[in-house]
Amino acid sequence: MTSGLSPNKFIVPDRLYERIITSALTGLGVLRPDLVARDLLVQHPREVACADHLTVLDDILQECTPLIHQQQQQQPTSERVKVFKDLVRSEHEFMQDMYDLQVSYLVPMRWSPAVPAGDFCDIFGNFEAVYKVHVSILNRLQNMLVDQWPSLDRIGAAFLEIAPDLRVHEEYLANFMTAQAALKRMANNPAFADLLKTLHSNVKSGMEIIDFLSRPFNRIGKYAATLERLVQLTSPSHPDYDALESATATLRAAFDLAAVAKARRAIVDIKNKLVGKSLPASLDLTGQVLLCQGPISLSHTKRLRQVRSEYQYHLFSDVLLLCKPNKGGGQLKVKACLPLKDCRVVIDPASPSSTPSSSSSSSDIRGKVSSDSLFAEPFTIMHTPASASYKLNIVNQQDRRKFLAEIRGRIALLSDEVTTHVFGVPIELLVRMGDVSVPGVPVVVSCMVSQLQQQNGLRTEGLFRLAPDEGDMKAFVAAIEVEGAKPGPISELNMLAIISRFEPHVIATGLKRFFGRLPTPIIPYDMYEPIVQAGPPGPARIGRLTQLMMTNMTAGPDRDTLQYLLRFLYDVGQFTEFNRMTHQNLAIVFGPNLLRPRVHSMQTMLAQPMANEVLADIIRNVDQILP
Repeated sequence: MTSGLSPNKFIVPDRLYERIITSALTGLGVLRPDLVARDLLVQHPREVACADHLTVLDDILQECTPLIHQQQQQQPTSERVKVFKDLVRSEHEFMQDMYDLQVSYLVPMRWSPAVPAGDFCDIFGNFEAVYKVHVSILNRLQNMLVDQWPSLDRIGAAFLEIAPDLRVHEEYLANFMTAQAALKRMANNPAFADLLKTLHSNVKSGMEIIDFLSRPFNRIGKYAATLERLVQLTSPSHPDYDALESATATLRAAFDLAAVAKARRAIVDIKNKLVGKSLPASLDLTGQVLLCQGPISLSHTKRLRQVRSEYQYHLFSDVLLLCKPNKGGGQLKVKACLPLKDCRVVIDPASPSSTPSSSSSSSDIRGKVSSDSLFAEPFTIMHTPASASYKLNIVNQQDRRKFLAEIRGRIALLSDEVTTHVFGVPIELLVRMGDVSVPGVPVVVSCMVSQLQQQNGLRTEGLFRLAPDEGDMKAFVAAIEVEGAKPGPISELNMLAIISRFEPHVIATGLKRFFGRLPTPIIPYDMYEPIVQAGPPGPARIGRLTQLMMTNMTAGPDRDTLQYLLRFLYDVGQFTEFNRMTHQNLAIVFGPNLLRPRVHSMQTMLAQPMANEVLADIIRNVDQILP
């Protein structure tokens, strides 16, 4: 018994106290209870009233009840931690796969005489640089769990710092098709085939080398999805909220760009295989998007008999290719190349032969017929200019529905001749066309800003960030385009009347889309690099930005409109208490619409946070930078 204590009190030993509280907090589902228990050890006295040793546990738990309740009330923070811990776990699994690839394939192949140095480089590209970056990322994420627990208040900031290192993925993704081609070519070499078979037999997971090599593709997407979830779980008043939003937008854009690059490589691969008389000499798949592909049946008449041949379809954004693969799969003989703008789809009524009956057989000369094929209705693609028709069928119902949905949507879009009179029209031309009240500013811009001010939009929470109903957006854009198509100057009175019918989120999104659809960004392409490289925050950067604007944004409608918009955004940021939109938030949502590079790459995507940060500085100091 320690002197000075009352007769029925004693000091609970530190180790016992920590174990008891850790156990209690673990049972209640509190995260990292060991760290919380250590914190209690510092903050709470360990002199506990008790009659005997049997009541000491109850006394300690009673003493800690308020803290346990407090921990339970921190569920949003706990949910953020769970999401982040899931990312760390998946990063660890990813790194385990990367380690297995290195040990099981890369190292043995480096020293094998069956793999020439040039082929080794073709297969692995800059994999080792990717591996090194992710080792650093995993260490950083694990350290954050310890150093920042439980608040984790620098996740967004950490990913903004990590983003530039992810540029190694661009070279890796660009090399992937080279790796595929090299592996396919070398498979014909018996020595290499034997080596690959031996190495694969030693892989515990059973993954093929190409599966390992494809793993880095989706990693940036995982980061973006995790950050999007964290944004949902984080209050706009949280110190990390702005950085989370910026990091999410950056990584999502980088992932989308990687996906586009991957799709383009697939298109190049298809184009290199195309042969045949039906292949137009002028076929250009550049800029096309591969919507879907797969097996398809083509019915036609041969020697007075209806026969069905198996083909492959490739549906692009503007054209449908029907091809016959050769036996080796190295070439695709084109049966038909159909521009979608000249096509229409007709669903054929079910024929008696396609309806199951008790007398029908379950097989034909080629064996069993899939139950799906009994109910699949054929459809016909009509190609109007050539007066040709193609009776087709896709057995798999899910693939069939996807194909029909995609091709109908593209045909409807391409056949709908829409002429734009406002969105996508250069600012200088709109100023000349309109009855402007703000000098140098298009009527549609001044009217949208005016209505946001009049509708108390500056106090609307999530202004410019929350997306409205897409149907409302289509109606908004269509109404403005109809007004712009009328003969004579665009009327400010009529435009105000149209815009006033819509709520603030629709108008705010319309303002963003207006600037995003300009033929060239309002801040010229040539200013992108100098702005991104304007230096660290401070008076020197403001001076450089002022000089840049003075030199490159000469007097005229573009400068007047940019100044008008940025001053309005400055005013929006002054109401952040109500709308939860700081100047940094506004720069994030407006940045890609105002400031973008001439050519997009993963490097420029990962530099977008810096561009947004500089744009926020321009908004905050608009009167000095754009006087």
